[in-house]
Amino acid sequence: MPIAIERVKDHMCNLGLTVKQVASELDIDESTYYRKMAHSGDTFSIGQVQRLAALLNLTKAEAREIFLP
Repeated sequence: MPIAIERVKDHMCNLGLTVKQVASELDIDESTYYRKMAHSGDTFSIGQVQRLAALLNLTKAEAREIFLP
């Protein structure tokens, strides 16, 4: 299921997070992160989505809106 990629990018920007930092927290390479985002986030695992939501300080409602549009 595609995720709201622009909202993820907005939250990253607001928190001053770089792709390198996010990829590191997800325990993936930067190129893998870019590839996953290029595919609308469809290939993020559930664990990666949970870690990303925590890293972005998302509320449960925000996480649902972004990851379950």
